[in-house]
Amino acid sequence: MILTLAKFAFVLAAASGCIAMTAWLTGRRAEWYRLGIALLMLSFLWQPIVTFGFQFDSRANVRGWEICWTDFIALGLLVTHIRRGGRLGGWVSLLAGLWVLRLAAQALSLIHATDGEFCGFFLLRQGRGFLVFLTLAVILRTRADLEAVLCGLMLTVFWNEFLVLRQKYQLGIHQTPGAFYHQNDMGMYVVLVGAVLMAALLLRAVRPKLILPLALALACCLHSVIAGLSRASLVNLVAVLAAVTATCLLLRPDVWKLKITAALAAGGLVALVVFGPGIYQRFTQKGIEQSARTREVMNLVAAAMYEDHPVTGIGVNNYALAVHQERYAQINDILLRERGHRVGPKGGDRGVVESLYGQVRSETGLVGFVSLILIMAGTLILAAIKALGNRDPLPRALAIGIFWSLAANYAQSTIEHTLFYFSNSYLWFAWSAALVAIPWKSTRSLRQVVTQPLAAQPLAAQPAVVPALPVAAPEPAPVFHRDLPAERAARPFWT
Repeated sequence: MILTLAKFAFVLAAASGCIAMTAWLTGRRAEWYRLGIALLMLSFLWQPIVTFGFQFDSRANVRGWEICWTDFIALGLLVTHIRRGGRLGGWVSLLAGLWVLRLAAQALSLIHATDGEFCGFFLLRQGRGFLVFLTLAVILRTRADLEAVLCGLMLTVFWNEFLVLRQKYQLGIHQTPGAFYHQNDMGMYVVLVGAVLMAALLLRAVRPKLILPLALALACCLHSVIAGLSRASLVNLVAVLAAVTATCLLLRPDVWKLKITAALAAGGLVALVVFGPGIYQRFTQKGIEQSARTREVMNLVAAAMYEDHPVTGIGVNNYALAVHQERYAQINDILLRERGHRVGPKGGDRGVVESLYGQVRSETGLVGFVSLILIMAGTLILAAIKALGNRDPLPRALAIGIFWSLAANYAQSTIEHTLFYFSNSYLWFAWSAALVAIPWKSTRSLRQVVTQPLAAQPLAAQPAVVPALPVAAPEPAPVFHRDLPAERAARPFWT
């Protein structure tokens, strides 16, 4: 009891301090405001600062009431936005409605839940993710804000790569998870990030001084996935980078894109020579058939749960509990009997079904499954429309990268549920918010500068008059409004 009260006191102090500090700093200057946006993106990698009621013996996706720094930073940015007189209606959209429908479908699964508290664990995480969605959809209003998002992604990649290098070469870990619990989580998160960075590099969507850090971040993405040796992540990253490159070339081929493509191909060949033996061993080692059989049996268990409660499911985040019930345990323990193991009172290692679709169908029924499909279709359609509608390289790069990264994660969800993990879930909400914030149409290029042409003057006619040099249009002070204007290119936070 005393420990719980101490945790509450710590959370209240951390919440009030972090929210107040974030609001105060980001409200002082536009540069600090963008730094807050970048810090919010970086905070997706930070683990919860405290978890109430943590269930140590459970294998559920969420095992307690989590509180994270991300939530406080988001609230601080939202407070700053309100103090500046910004509108709060920017998040209202069809995609936001689909997320609300998704949250309602998950709450509806409480009807037949095995344990309502475990449903609450998951609903709290989803609610915090929706807070990130609401915050970013409201505050991403200028091109400089979108550049701050990219800077946050680069910081994320550099921090994760630092941990990967330490784990690989100092601690001697064979498959490095980086800042994540498992290398599969890290791999699919890097796919979500790497596709956007690749599109931004190909389209030169950032200032010239950020091109080199962007290229280095992309190289770190590749090395992190190779060091993690997640087979699916390796395949997905290569496929996504190829798809982004092909899309950018098809939309508008130029020499820069060809140079970046050649450099990427050369880097890939070097990586194949250096890390090829380890990658080959990973793809040919024993256990692939055993892993496939495990997924097959888990899907049978999920199908049985869906048959028992086809409308609302057995309760979100409840698969790991329901699998121990006799009907489902008999199916799950087929694996133990096939492998010659004795079935104990707890059935050995009964985990969570690895297919995200199977898990959603079993836990939230048809209602939850339909809401998930609508979210997936909505994000892909919106990303495609905004990628085609924007000629400005920055919003177009974000839309192209988000489209292919989400498409790869949705495909990977047939055999893994990485989108339900902590960091990946936050980034899923963030990309949805970015799609809402990106304008439907923009034409001005980031690199365009308004100048007046020099008039041709014979030097001998007026020797004392020096023609005026072209002067760039003055940059207006930061103005916060809903659309990403073509009239201004606000300074990024790092200048």
